[in-house]
Amino acid sequence: MIPIIFVIFGDMDSAANGALTVALDCPRQYECGGVIYEDSEHRYHVSAPLTSHKHFGLVIPQYTEGAPESGWRIVADYHTHICSPHNRLFANFFSPADAIVNTAFHTVGYMLSLCDGHVRRYDPSQDDRDDEVVHFTSGREIYLTCGHITGWIEEARAPALDAWALAAQAAISHGERPELPGGPLGLWHASSQNDFNGRDDADAGRDADDE
Repeated sequence: MIPIIFVIFGDMDSAANGALTVALDCPRQYECGGVIYEDSEHRYHVSAPLTSHKHFGLVIPQYTEGAPESGWRIVADYHTHICSPHNRLFANFFSPADAIVNTAFHTVGYMLSLCDGHVRRYDPSQDDRDDEVVHFTSGREIYLTCGHITGWIEEARAPALDAWALAAQAAISHGERPELPGGPLGLWHASSQNDFNGRDDADAGRDADDE
C-alpha cells in the first residue's frame, strides 16, 4: 500500500476522506489528524496523521512549520473526534476551538466522528458557525458548529459505544435517566467547550478540549 503522504488527490474532500481513513490506525482513545496541502497545480496532498495523546485536543505543528514543498499551501486540516460516554453529546460537532482555528487561518476543517462514522466539513467562508445550541438541565447552553456531511467511513463507528447506547435506551424505556460516568445525561460539565469563547487569537495547535 502506498503511504498516504505520497498519494495525490484531485479534490479536497477526497483527500480528507483518505487521510481520515488512515487516521483510524491511531489509538482511538486519542484525537488524531493533520493538514491538507494544495500544490501549484491545484492537486491535494495530506500530511501523515499524528496524535498528541490527548482525548480532547490535538496539536497540529504544520500550521507553524510551513509547507514542505515550494508552491504548496495549507488549505485544510483534518482530525478525529473520539467516541466515549463522556463526549457522546458533542462528538458530532466542531468545537469552538476547531471553528476559531479554521476561521483565523482561512482553512477548511474536516472532522470524523468515531461515534457515527460521518466526515463533516466546516468552511468558514460558506458554513454558519455556532449554528446548533445544546441545552443542559442546569439551564446552561452552549453553541457548537455542525458544518455539513461530506462522507462516511463505515469502519470508523465505535462499536464499544453500542453497549452503552443499548443500556441507555433500556433505561429510558423504563422511565429512568441514563447515567454517564460523570453524572446524569444532560448534566455533563461542558465548560471546556467554551475555553476559546470571547478570544480573537487563534491557537494554531488546537491545544484545547476539542470535542
